[in-house]
Amino acid sequence: MLSESALRLASEMLELASDEFSSHCCNDLVIDNTPENFEFIQDMHNWNERCVSKEKPSVTSEGDKIITMDWFVMSYLSHLLEEEAEQMEDRDE
Repeated sequence: MLSESALRLASEMLELASDEFSSHCCNDLVIDNTPENFEFIQDMHNWNERCVSKEKPSVTSEGDKIITMDWFVMSYLSHLLEEEAEQMEDRDE
């Protein structure tokens, strides 16, 4: 288990990487279309207030892959790590 400070550092690093990757001309990430991955990407879309919460992740025509943006995943993971760090801080108080 990561410490609170490690979670916060990882969160900051992912946010920096997200900013850098968002300026690349091609930033697609292709992952397997498993129920767990689909739910993760759907949660990511719901978290982002710029997306319509009922929006479905993009799936390849074969249906076996999910296509999303790498920087978006990094930003969402950063958020999740920060959220976990805050929960640790609250438990320690």
